[in-house]
Order: sequence, then C-alpha cells, then structure tokens
Amino acid sequence: MRMIQMLFRKQHACSVRSCAVLGLVMALAVVFGAREINAQTKKVLILSTTMYPSGTGTSINRKNEEDIAIGLGFTVHVATPTVWGQISNGTQSLPFLPFNQYDAIIFGDPGCPFTGSLPVPQWSAANNFTSKPVWSAAVQGHRCVLIGTDTRIHESFPSPYGTGISPGGGYKLMENAIRWVANGNGTGLYLCLSCYYKIFPSGPLDIMSNLTSMSVQGQNADGITIVDPAQEIMKFPNLITAADLSPWGESMHEFFPALPVGFTPVVSLTAGNKPYIVVCGDTCKHHCGAEWESPYCLNTNTLVATMMICNDCLVTQTYSMAFAGVQYPGLCSGPLLTSANFTGYPTTVTVQPGQCLPVPVTISKPVGLSTTQHSCYTLTVTNLSNGHISSCDGSVILKDKWCWKKRDGDATEFQAGQSAVVGFEVENTGDADGVLPYKISVMGPGMTPDMAVVRLNGLPPGTPVEGVLNLPVGQSTKVAVEVEFLKHVPFAFFDLLVSGDENDDGDSSEVIISHGMHSAPTHSPVPTVSEWGLVVLLTMLVGTGGWLLWKRHRSLSLR
Repeated sequence: MRMIQMLFRKQHACSVRSCAVLGLVMALAVVFGAREINAQTKKVLILSTTMYPSGTGTSINRKNEEDIAIGLGFTVHVATPTVWGQISNGTQSLPFLPFNQYDAIIFGDPGCPFTGSLPVPQWSAANNFTSKPVWSAAVQGHRCVLIGTDTRIHESFPSPYGTGISPGGGYKLMENAIRWVANGNGTGLYLCLSCYYKIFPSGPLDIMSNLTSMSVQGQNADGITIVDPAQEIMKFPNLITAADLSPWGESMHEFFPALPVGFTPVVSLTAGNKPYIVVCGDTCKHHCGAEWESPYCLNTNTLVATMMICNDCLVTQTYSMAFAGVQYPGLCSGPLLTSANFTGYPTTVTVQPGQCLPVPVTISKPVGLSTTQHSCYTLTVTNLSNGHISSCDGSVILKDKWCWKKRDGDATEFQAGQSAVVGFEVENTGDADGVLPYKISVMGPGMTPDMAVVRLNGLPPGTPVEGVLNLPVGQSTKVAVEVEFLKHVPFAFFDLLVSGDENDDGDSSEVIISHGMHSAPTHSPVPTVSEWGLVVLLTMLVGTGGWLLWKRHRSLSLR
C-alpha cells in the first residue's frame, strides 16, 4: 500500500481521477497507518543529554548513537529535555511523535560524565514522575537492551579508551543492539548505563522502576564471557567476540545482581558470573512485503504477485500464510478479491535464518474490476513457533491499453555492489496513438523516493530512467533497467516503480507496475571444490616446473 503515500506527495495539478483518489485516501491512511506495511523506515528517539557529540574525543572516527542509527537507515529524532517533556504531556510538535510511535527509545552513552568525583546519570528529563510512566508504558513488554559500560568511549579499536580505528567492540555493540531493539514488535528500549554507577553500592535502578524491580551495582573490571553468543546482538550485523569487548581497561562498570523474570544475560564478568549486558522482550521477529501495484492485462483473468517473507531470527522458522481481500471506501473500492493461492507452496513455508523467501501469489481477477478501481488485499504471516504475526498489503489494477509483465526469474535480492538487470515485456493492447512516455524510479522503505541506496543504469541514486515507447497496437517490445544497491540496508524493502500517463489523462505519476527488491550483504567469493582443485593442480605444475628448471641449471653448472 505504499502507493497511498505516494499519492499524497503528488505536486502537480491533479486530474479528475487522481483528485478523486486523493480525496478518498485519508480513510485508508487511518486504517493502514498503525499496521506494519512493507517494513517502513524505523524511527528512533534519543534523549539529547545521553549522547556524546559525534566525532569528538581521541578518535576522529568516533560515532555516537545518532550516527549509528542513521547508518542503519533509521529516521532519528533527537529530543532535548524540553522536547522530551512535551512528548511526555502530548504537546510536542512535528516531526516529534508520541513515544509509542517510535520503534525504539534510546538512552545513550554521554561519555562517562562527572560532577566532582561522582558520575551523574544524564537522563533526569526521563526519570521523573511526569515522564517516566509515559515512555515506560510505550516500551513495556517489548525488546530491551541494558548495557553496564561506556560503549561510546570504547567505540574504536584497540581499546582501552578508543584511541584506535573504527569499528571496535563498542561500535559493534551499539550498532547490533540499536538494530535489534528497533526491529521488535512495538517500541524497544536501548539503555546504556555508561559509568554512572561505577562506584555505586547495590541499589535500585530507578530509571526502570515503572517497568520492573531491578538493582544495579558498581564494579570496574575486565575479563568477560559472552554467555549467550547466539543472541542476535552478538551476531547481527556484526559478529562480536570476547576479544571485541575486552580488555577495555574497564570492560564493565556496573552489573545487575539479580535479574527480574524475562531478563536474560548476554555478557557477564567472568569472575563471579556477573551479568552486565542483558536483554528482555521478544527475541525472534519476521516481516513481510507485498507488491505495491500488480496489473491485470487486457483479456487476462489471473496475475502473479510476489510476496517476501523475511526471517530475522538466528534459526530456521516455519510460517503460515493467509490471503484476504479487503475493501475500504476510496482507493480500495474495487470488487473484493476472493480467490488466490500461493503458487508452488502450501499454506506454510520454511525460511532460513537471516534470509528472505519470495513467494508467488496467483490472484484471480474479480468480476467487475474497471480501469479506474483498485482491489486490495492483506497477506498475513504467522510464526508457528511463537505466534508472532506480520501483515503486509498490496493492490491490483486493470490495464487495458498497455500490458507490462515482469520477466520470469528476475532478482528480488541484490547483493550490495553488484548490478543485475530487471526486465519487462511490454505490449500495446489498445493505445491508438501508440505513444507512452514512462519513468522508472526507486521508492525507499519509508515510502519516500530513494536518494542514496539504489542506482539505475549507473546513474546517481534518485535519478530516474526515462523513455518513450512508440509501438502500434498489437506489437510488443522489451524494457530493461540495470539495478545496483550501493550498500546493504538490512530488513528493508525497496520498490522499482514504472509510472506513466497510460490513460492520457495528464497524470504521468500513475503507477503501471512495481517490482519489490531488497539488499543482501556483499560476500567474498569462496572457491568451489573444483576451483580449489584447479588451484592445487596449477600449484603442483608450477612447483614441478620450477624444480626441473633448478635441477637442469644445477646439472649444467656442475659440468
């Protein structure tokens, strides 16, 4: 349903058809606004006083929590104490949102601040009776990471004190933990204790008092053990080892003597098994994506749309799938979709850890669908092991003048730094003048034009590929575009959109067809068995040849 937000952003004078659509979109925005639709851009909120300035300190490469969240592709809002108070009482102004509309709330590492000889927590704006109940209600029951050390000070490597190059263990931990809390169900919590309690005897962790009864105790020590190496914050997107987290001079500044129910230790001080990095909340998530716009061509009764199911867990998961047509006044006012099947699959699928699986969905055209209507659907994916549910929405349309079909087998997953071609078969099925100006562009995961990640035909990101078809009725041709992801953006969907004024109504932004895409990390090629065999054979031949030449040279020199 990302077409909904695109319609809001049209800047041109609208046609009769598009104005009618725009006038009816508001109801859809309300209906769909709270749903997980095609992995929208994650939004995180950071309390400004809990964050060290970017790029400062002994390493010019240092990044703070804001830098890292932006690097993950998140939208980041940094709230001053005044703005934080406004959010708490509901008087905030845009772009700031209520706490429960963020994917994560972050209390970062301000760099171990001292007043006199005592560290002072920098979250006072959030740790009071007016604010704490409000943000605590937003994160209650969702993912959390609590870190009993000053990650920002040890952002680079080697440690201690982050005097080397990035990224080091502190950077990896911040990136992994922020990514994980923001990808849970609801609003996650990232809480760094810095060195606030480094000389503190055991006592209550009052910032958490509206969530649970939890204690904290200061101790400055090295020598750590990763007690749960399978936890995602130790795995994605960076593999973290014990060598990354020690020796920092003081790898731990505080620990949690007794963990409440639902909190799990991830890293502990080896001596005494004292947990100082702990997590809570759901530990396994998935998400799905549906196609923005799928067209029925003239005289066809079915189409195949592709849905993506992505397993964000560390282990293989099995999911059930369900399709349902939906109708809402306005944009989704076409006939109800009642018939669909998951082509080549039963109603359950198994997805490997960290992978996305494309599932073709064959959808029958509803009786009575016209070229001015959209019929919409919801795909619901349920994790059979934990019951977590994700839903995604798409729509179908009827095209009676131009038929665009995706080429079979084209990639939906693109390895960063490597280009691939996406192609379309195009037929003029009824446009008498035979002329169709078109534009191919990329829409990012936030339902906004992508300006930084994907380039087409080698052009800078954000630059569309434009062309004009001149084709008599009944004739067909091929249109292709080269797609390259410049970087990997984990857990995000992008759309390749073809738009044009197919109906000659002056609206050139009408979406004709879409192609869903996501990135994959760049992998160093690993030689196959046969390639290793060739390497060994060549090595033997070169070595034997060299030995024979040496022997001949030696025999001649002895004559």
